[in-house]
Amino acid sequence: MKSFLIFFLMINKTLAGVDAIYGEDNRQDVYRSTNGVLVSAAAATAALIERSHLKSVGGFTQITAPLLGEMYHLCTEERFRKQLTAASCSGTLVAPDLIMTAAHCYDLPKQTCKEMVWVFDYKVTSEGQSSINVPDGNIYECSEVVIKKMDPQQGTDHALIRLKRPVADRAYAKFRQGDDLKVTAAIALIGHPSGLPTKIADGGFVLKATASTYVTNLDAFSINSGSGVFNSKTGELEGILASGRQDYDGKGNCTGTKIYSMEDGNETVMNPKEIKSFLENQFKSH
Repeated sequence: MKSFLIFFLMINKTLAGVDAIYGEDNRQDVYRSTNGVLVSAAAATAALIERSHLKSVGGFTQITAPLLGEMYHLCTEERFRKQLTAASCSGTLVAPDLIMTAAHCYDLPKQTCKEMVWVFDYKVTSEGQSSINVPDGNIYECSEVVIKKMDPQQGTDHALIRLKRPVADRAYAKFRQGDDLKVTAAIALIGHPSGLPTKIADGGFVLKATASTYVTNLDAFSINSGSGVFNSKTGELEGILASGRQDYDGKGNCTGTKIYSMEDGNETVMNPKEIKSFLENQFKSH
């Protein structure tokens, strides 16, 4: 992934894809994951998708977009190259009507609420699936931007988005209570790398912890921005993916991934303290 500015541009799909793979590529489609707690957590994941990619057909919404291989001119051996790239950012349901994401996903909140919607169950359920339909009820409009803090110098990049109606057909993700994450803590990422259908990337851990951020070796791509970072053992929320390094390079006439060692991880995860505090106060008042 690139700097914050690059992420803003990626929302408009104006740049080639970027990503970072550490060790083995741990991304898995939800149906292929063997981690039950993460599969359950994935139900709370939502994709921020432009309305232009959606078409309602008889009670269902058809999702359309270029395939990954076409979008990024990928080499033939690259994974997921025949899947759609409809998402522009990722988010996680953290209350019946609230989605947690990265603030830079809402750089222009009025435009984003007008032109984008949040979509649940944007995922594949079988090998080779290249088309996706979801029930019309899985499409949610943005009502307001409740929290939006973005300051690279302060180490903040988090947002909380209110939906126009509550989500009633699934549980929202729960935050782990207790101390902040420690170095070597096992974590996983659930979101939409390069705009793809939901992927679970397990096998990561914390390399460095500060008061506001964690440096990790999660297998994260652009458009994973805003993805929930989960505890690999409990499935509880630990943070929000915000930024990372670029290493999606050309290989002759096509594009492919570079593989880094696990110790070279540089994917930044936001500590969600402010959002946790906001939610705790909101629930106390009801």
